[in-house]
Amino acid sequence: MDTKVDNSMIKPSILEFPLSPIFVMNQLQQAMIADGKKIYKMGFGQSPFPPPKCMIDELGKQAHQKDYLHVQGLLPLRQAIAKWYQKYTKYEIDPNQVVIGPGSIENLFVF
Repeated sequence: MDTKVDNSMIKPSILEFPLSPIFVMNQLQQAMIADGKKIYKMGFGQSPFPPPKCMIDELGKQAHQKDYLHVQGLLPLRQAIAKWYQKYTKYEIDPNQVVIGPGSIENLFVF
């Protein structure tokens, strides 16, 4: 497989930007995997572990919910998270201070 990239259509100034640390880390991980090393990616990105069966079952029960959610996420989930943090941190947390998103990188750039 040819992995060469044709940079002729890219502005030269863009090519001077440093590589993303996440991209570099992913490249290093891929090289280690190619060398036969077993690694677990615990940084940004997808978990290497399958989701627990109870989560899969609950997702199946909620599959009928197809409407767009509030941009902060599902209110009952935000309420449960706020309640949990209040219990364990003793800080008053309003569910409107909680944001649920698809992933950490998306949340960093969106919010």
